[in-house]
Amino acid sequence: MMVMLNKELQKQRAGLYAYEMKQIINPALEIQHQDTKAVLEQLQKGNEKLFNISLYINCKAKSHEELELITKKVEAELNSILIIPRIPMFRMLQGLKR
Repeated sequence: MMVMLNKELQKQRAGLYAYEMKQIINPALEIQHQDTKAVLEQLQKGNEKLFNISLYINCKAKSHEELELITKKVEAELNSILIIPRIPMFRMLQGLKR
């Protein structure tokens, strides 16, 4: 998680630098950068704890194309809140039955 937060900070810094070069102010990105930096600092100081959890999301659709679209939307939403989604590739039926 700490590595992922560092990578996210690097992306945000690059975004801020690109906006700065264009002389554009992006307050949303600045706030996001400050929040990410604060979370990383709290983790490094030991004030915050990390827990490993699993969240299973079952998507249903009437066609394969519709399922692909729903899956992409769910992935995008999870990525936007710094959750890394994993799609099961093997033995999906057995996992669903358990």
